[in-house]
This record gives sequence, C-alpha cells and structure tokens, in this order.
Amino acid sequence: MNSSKLKFLVFMAMCLAVISLCGWMGSGLDGFIDAPTQISPGADDIVLTGKDSLEFRWRGAQGARSGHYEFKLYKSYQTTAENLILKEDYQSGIYSAKIPSSQFEKNQVYTWSLREILIDGQRSDYAYSSFKVIEK
Repeated sequence: MNSSKLKFLVFMAMCLAVISLCGWMGSGLDGFIDAPTQISPGADDIVLTGKDSLEFRWRGAQGARSGHYEFKLYKSYQTTAENLILKEDYQSGIYSAKIPSSQFEKNQVYTWSLREILIDGQRSDYAYSSFKVIEK
C-alpha cells in the first residue's frame, strides 16, 4: 500500500472517531434525540359521553436531561398552524394532561404531537398520534 492511500485511510479513521465522540451517531443533535412515547389516546375511537375531560399520557425518553414537553393538539390529521387548537408546555416530571371535553367535537379527528425539550435547549423529534371522537 502506498503512503498516500495509508494517509487517506488514517485520516478517514480519525474523522469517524471524532464524529462518534461528538455524538453524531445517536444523540446530541436536533433530530437525533428520541421522541417521547405517547401512551394514550392512541389511534382509537374515543367516547367522551359522561366525561369532563380526555387524559393524554406519555413517557419521557431523556430522563434527567429533560427540561419540558411541548404538547400540541390539532383539529385534523394535518398538523398545520390553521388546525392548531391548543399548545401547552409541561415541565419535566409531568407525564399527562387533561383537556376539557368541551374542546372536542363529535365525529372529528384530532392529532396530538409531543416533543421533549432538554435542559440544554436541544429538541427531540416529534411523536404524533391521531384519534376520532365518536361519542360525546
């Protein structure tokens, strides 16, 4: 093997080592932080008859690094600004939110999104789940 090939291979190995040490391969950059897990409601038909609220539950992915959760509720499958009906922040350690039944309409589809904001400002990917209110 000639010296220029060897130098190139050593250079590439060092680049890969630096990238790995910086966390490029799984954490530390927006889009590479695991999203929180949405527990309920999932892709279900929801009955709100006789209920004052609908409880949304989730599990965080980042543990002690978590700062807060960004919760959004949309009136549609489409998660656009026009369909956004609620946006709330919940501090780390809070893993549920009760939304009044009055926010929901019968036979309407809703989508909720959730992402975790870390204490250093990094943001996880979004988690999404949709459901339909069939009875109210």
